[in-house]
Amino acid sequence: MLSSPSAACGSARAGRKFTRRLAEAFGMLTSMEERELHFPEEQPLIGWRLFRVRRSESGFVLSAPLIHNPDFERFPSRIIDALCYQAEHRAPAPGCRCGLYAAIDRTLDSLSGYLSDSAHDRDPPIYAEVACTGRVFVDLRGVRAQRIEILRLATSASLWPDLGLQAQAVAELSERYRVEVYGLGVVPQWVVANVMPQGAPPEDAAIDLDALLGSLGRRCRALGDAGR
Repeated sequence: MLSSPSAACGSARAGRKFTRRLAEAFGMLTSMEERELHFPEEQPLIGWRLFRVRRSESGFVLSAPLIHNPDFERFPSRIIDALCYQAEHRAPAPGCRCGLYAAIDRTLDSLSGYLSDSAHDRDPPIYAEVACTGRVFVDLRGVRAQRIEILRLATSASLWPDLGLQAQAVAELSERYRVEVYGLGVVPQWVVANVMPQGAPPEDAAIDLDALLGSLGRRCRALGDAGR
């Protein structure tokens, strides 16, 4: 028996509500205050993020830092486009946690804290300076970008179990992504100083997004003036 249009609509609404509740339960939707911006390729937003260095059939490759699954979210190229794995919308999207993550100065995600969150993961971490372009959402935690380009990588012997393995990985990563791999001395002080027992900030944390965006605007204008 065929359903009536009203019954079908009611069923669809119920399905959407269930999907939303499920997504909220797993942290994929958020009511967090955020701002939507757009950064062209010639004037990107520069941030920092973490990867894990994992082995693949073609050698060492960057991978998602919090998911220890060698087949999930490998990042084989220098330029990476975001996907949403929970919904059929372009990423990032408002109210969803999809997008490519990065931290910027004065936002609160702790990169070292994410290492504590994933301490069970034995694959070495590596810091990356990235250029965020396209649609970008900024909230108190950091940014979710449509596209990132890896600009340089930073690691340390202390993060690796074996110096020979580190040397091999550094050589392969430099060749694969066409970037320099530096020591941790190039990582900005605001990244290093933001040490917390977990990556995400406390639920009661807050920042002045308007002041932050004003600072970003001033920086963008300064970059534009310098290029003239």
